[in-house]
Amino acid sequence: METSNRELQAAEYLERHRIKELVSYLTSALLFFRPKTPRVYAPEDEDLKDDEERVMFIFNKRMKEIWSAF
Repeated sequence: METSNRELQAAEYLERHRIKELVSYLTSALLFFRPKTPRVYAPEDEDLKDDEERVMFIFNKRMKEIWSAF
């Protein structure tokens, strides 16, 4: 079966933005921290301008929390 151009574009996007790694990290963080409201697992009082900035904020904050446990 031939892969369509759209599928190739999607695969390239996922790879370029490391989406699989991001989803894996977020899943691990949710299981590690087990927030009471996982759908709102994001900074509430931070004024972040876009989703990418929000994800990086969460990533950096959670990584510090994970490593501080050791």
